Amino acid sequence: MPFNIIYPLTSMDAEDVNQNFLHIGQGTIYPRDASSKMQTKNDTYNLGSSTTTWKNLNCYNIFFDSLTSTDHSLPYVILNYEVQTITTRIEISGLNGDSNDPYEIYIYFKMTTGSIEPICLYFNGDTTTSKVTQYLYNVGINIFPGTDTGTNYNFICYGNGFLKARINSKTGYNKTCEIFCVTLDANDSFERVEFKTISLNDSITTLTSLVVDGGEFKAGTHYILIGNK
Repeated sequence: MPFNIIYPLTSMDAEDVNQNFLHIGQGTIYPRDASSKMQTKNDTYNLGSSTTTWKNLNCYNIFFDSLTSTDHSLPYVILNYEVQTITTRIEISGLNGDSNDPYEIYIYFKMTTGSIEPICLYFNGDTTTSKVTQYLYNVGINIFPGTDTGTNYNFICYGNGFLKARINSKTGYNKTCEIFCVTLDANDSFERVEFKTISLNDSITTLTSLVVDGGEFKAGTHYILIGNK
């Protein structure tokens, strides 16, 4: 079905005019320029604007090359990584703690040993800045609350385990981390459940990387890091 061009002082059949409306109102609609000619240019024209927006969008499938939000509330996956060979350190670099804050990190640990392994999380690989940790964990039916200070903040993994952490890293505020961790013993039985809040005495440095290290992580250890934009 062709698109019929209407010329001045020239008559046109009604059927040809109707075909033009069908071009615009149905089928694949390509971006158009200011003269309303059909275009096939990629990544050139906008649908709406920052001041004139569409209210609702009802679609069956939507495919995006990239996404952003005006209120910095759109979560997206930065890293989805599974360890293939034994490693003791994972560094996630190329971050911007001011642009993608807050972060959430999910880790499923598979360790090579059943002994206690202190698994540590560091901002920018920093092992020297002081921090304050408040924690609550159980071993069996016993519950242990406490406060810790020092330069390392770690979560203990007993063989295999699962961890979820929320990281707030905006410059101008102390970097904080809220952690929920479940650890298993060498027989994959529940060993302990732990809650921690961590405050790092650093409000100046921009977060650019996260480092997780400690014992030996086996193949199958899985890391997922989610940011916002």
